[in-house]
Amino acid sequence: MWKTLLLKSALIILVAMSAALFSSGVAPVHAVSGMPLLSILPSTQSGASPGSYVRYNVTVSNISLDLPMVGWALYVWADNRVLNPVNITLGSFLTGTTESTECINALCPFGGAGPDDGPGVVHSEAYTAGNGNSGNGTLFTITYRAVSALSTPIVSFSDELLDTLGEAIPHATIQGSYGPVGTPDFSVVVTPPWIFGEGVYWETVGVTGSNGFTGTVTLSAAATPGLFAIIFPTTLTIGPPGFADAATLFVLQPSIPGHYTLNVTASSGSLSHTITADPLTVQGFTITPDQVVIKPAHKSFRTTLTLTSFDFAGNVTMKATVSPDAGLDARIAPTSVSLVPDGSRTAVLNMRLDKDTAPNKYFVTVTGTCGSTIYSTRIEVLVD
Repeated sequence: MWKTLLLKSALIILVAMSAALFSSGVAPVHAVSGMPLLSILPSTQSGASPGSYVRYNVTVSNISLDLPMVGWALYVWADNRVLNPVNITLGSFLTGTTESTECINALCPFGGAGPDDGPGVVHSEAYTAGNGNSGNGTLFTITYRAVSALSTPIVSFSDELLDTLGEAIPHATIQGSYGPVGTPDFSVVVTPPWIFGEGVYWETVGVTGSNGFTGTVTLSAAATPGLFAIIFPTTLTIGPPGFADAATLFVLQPSIPGHYTLNVTASSGSLSHTITADPLTVQGFTITPDQVVIKPAHKSFRTTLTLTSFDFAGNVTMKATVSPDAGLDARIAPTSVSLVPDGSRTAVLNMRLDKDTAPNKYFVTVTGTCGSTIYSTRIEVLVD
């Protein structure tokens, strides 16, 4: 991103070193003992009267003497319908601080807005020409004007604490809150399918964070056998200012009639949510024999055929053909079966062997026809 390139260039000029910035990612809420920590303080604060002002300090602690900090690139979000940011004041932690970027609500007195800027976002980038600082202290203070009596999390995201090489310092993060804020969580929705090619659908999987949730959400799909579905991408990064992202779910329509379901699961750490997409129905009917392989002990034998309708109605004409066509006779009764939507009926496939039928493997193909709708199934008959 341009913000990291700009800050990196400044650091290279000042310390005459070259390095690529490494994103710190989403930090856990709880800090590991002794690990550098970025905190928004106070971590909780009661609501104030609309029109009054409240302040939050963006602080660091446990910055190592062996790995001093020389700069930062930070975004902090709050719901500006609850708290509207009006001012940034630099703290005293970093000696000789020069702020290269300052944006509030995407308005920048100096520097330029980045892709993560927007309503309720405070964006600060700063560096020092010195040797950096260690220990604990305040980076900057944000002044907000209370707008309503509602609540909002105060969320740091896309945060980078930079060492003397311009590398990101691994750290944990503690977010703040204004008023009673619920547990960070996310929700998942799946839109109805859109056909973009014959037998191929795509759906949108949307994930939205709430109560200040930030993190990586992993997506997976589980479908009824016969339904092929794939999600791309399989991971989404959720964070301010939109707290939302989306993936595409591709679905290939099965060739066999039936009712198909598709579950999409979104997981992040201990959080997991599963939603069932709109069911997909392939209209038509199926024919299922109660035996697939028959070893006849007598000259005559039978199997029951179950016809199952899937959003389909009509009279199905039944027919049986045998291959090889000598030695085995196959007939269906009745030869016409009436189906109602999502109902089932049965027919009987009667088979008879000639007295001189040679041992062989025979195939009986049962075909049901109703107008242009045709379905076939094949039954294997072993003659000993």
